[in-house]
Amino acid sequence: MITKNTCITFVCNKAYLNYALFIADQLSHQKNSNFDIVICSSENIGFLVPQQFKFIHIETEEFTKYLPTIPRLQKYAYWRIPAIEILSKIYNKIIYLDTDTYINTQNIEDLFKIDIGNHVIAAVRDIHQSTRPNRISNEFSALKLPNYPYFNSGMLIINSKEWNINNYYEKIKSISNLYSKFLYCHDQSLLNIAAAGNWLEISPIWNWQYNYKNSFLTEFISPKIIHFIGENKIWNDINNSIPLRYKESYQSFNGDNLLKTSNSNILNKNLFINLLKNIYYFDNYKRYLSKFKTTTSVINHNNKTDQE
Repeated sequence: MITKNTCITFVCNKAYLNYALFIADQLSHQKNSNFDIVICSSENIGFLVPQQFKFIHIETEEFTKYLPTIPRLQKYAYWRIPAIEILSKIYNKIIYLDTDTYINTQNIEDLFKIDIGNHVIAAVRDIHQSTRPNRISNEFSALKLPNYPYFNSGMLIINSKEWNINNYYEKIKSISNLYSKFLYCHDQSLLNIAAAGNWLEISPIWNWQYNYKNSFLTEFISPKIIHFIGENKIWNDINNSIPLRYKESYQSFNGDNLLKTSNSNILNKNLFINLLKNIYYFDNYKRYLSKFKTTTSVINHNNKTDQE
């Protein structure tokens, strides 16, 4: 099987496959698509994946059987780590995306232009530190580690060579055995503890974590990849907190007229409350975004702590 040197991958079970295929379809219409689109799963769902995309079956039971879960995420969140291990033997560079993301650009190839050097991971800072960089993560606090910068695992760039040289998979498995009770954010906890502040931070436009603090700012900033964190999704927007255009895009792909959402044309008081919160956090986001002059700007974290 001939493959390209880079890939964008999604890791999901059958229930989330359609959400992954929606983003895969968005990527397949990019102006330049010199990358493979790969769906990975521990379930046998390869027959449901269209032929223009690749499917890789992954074994996850041995890795996940003793790891903590919550009802909403269960063990699926950990699947990306065995998937990255397998893909690291095939591709030079891996871009992982959560299935609750939205491609808001026709120039996704700019993401591949980011030079991550000899770092294993490049990612975007987690939303809890984006406006409050002095906030230490629960994991680092519990493990009595310094206040290292902490990233969100919904979009990752993986340097396969460095992943393998540094035996990251074995390192993460060891962490999962030693610190399972401190994995408050599941796979994200594992990856951050493994990196321990030694990662490359990229602009938040590549993993814009959409929430009440930035919902109005989003439409002005026009991020490249929007990540609908939390329980409200474009396919399940009960609170009408997500702009209609995102939901209609998914509905157009899915042909589903029964999205779990109430009347999207009705304004409610939550919008006004969110507007006030956007205004409150405006200066914080302005300061945060100003650190990245271009779409490919980076901040090098070599076990440095935040002192802002």
